[in-house]
Amino acid sequence: MARPLPFGWAAARRKGRPVPRVLVVDNHAIFRKRVIDVVAESIPGASVDEAVDVREALSKVKQARYKLVLLDISTPAREGLEVLGEIRSHHPELPVLILSMHPEEEYAALAFHSGASGFVRKAKAAEELAGAIRRVMAGGQYKSASPEGDNDRTKRAADGNR
Repeated sequence: MARPLPFGWAAARRKGRPVPRVLVVDNHAIFRKRVIDVVAESIPGASVDEAVDVREALSKVKQARYKLVLLDISTPAREGLEVLGEIRSHHPELPVLILSMHPEEEYAALAFHSGASGFVRKAKAAEELAGAIRRVMAGGQYKSASPEGDNDRTKRAADGNR
């Protein structure tokens, strides 16, 4: 369900300015709520939808025009990377930021190879999510800060230069 527009957003719509829509997909309500708060702070004027599972997420992506999807890599029923492929088939230019509890050194390269715009470890989300959102919304890529040595290997894998 989309959150109501904050003060001033309705006026923006009346003036013809588009309100960016963002979809947050995570089955953990508390984490999802915090991500939504960060989105609201990072993208002024955003309308944020939520999905608790990938079935709901895919349905919403097919029905609405989102500017960003934040997708948990470990969702019930199906893996996030599999769903990322489906999202990419419908909307190849849509930025998708992967959220993961898994180690970056194991999953970031897979995420980028599958078409992710960014990868943030949930353990680092409090420090990194706002910057990651801004970077992928501007057309760039983002990956969590890793222990020394992992950044180069992950970046090369993400670029396809193993």
